[in-house]
Amino acid sequence: MSDLIWDRSDLVRFVQSDDPEVRYWAVDRLVRHFPARCCDEIAELLLDEHDLTPTTVARHLGEFGTTEHHAILLRGFRLLRGLTPGFCLQALVRLGHPGVIEMASDALKRGDLTEPALAIIVESLAELGTPKSRQLVREYI
Repeated sequence: MSDLIWDRSDLVRFVQSDDPEVRYWAVDRLVRHFPARCCDEIAELLLDEHDLTPTTVARHLGEFGTTEHHAILLRGFRLLRGLTPGFCLQALVRLGHPGVIEMASDALKRGDLTEPALAIIVESLAELGTPKSRQLVREYI
């Protein structure tokens, strides 16, 4: 395997760039080449202004994050629009946040999320597989 042009420390530095495109590029490289070691460096970019960065970060935290990322994922779920709230809730489910069923219930009743985001939430509830989550899925469908 060839050596990487940019090492991890370079990419972490680029995450702090003023340019949203550079930040997205750095996040994309970090999650691809250093998936288990970049969560803390990219977590705050869940609230980034770039169109794709928040979704990338939410999905990545769902796979590699820890309970330390609950707070930023909760903020993303409450503040963001598009697909990202769905991926934030999915990450919270996978990371074992205790309030996900109530959050999902409220989100499904609110009606202000996109259909794809709602689908991700329903899928996450089904993945959770608890009696409460299954009941909520049945009620929604």
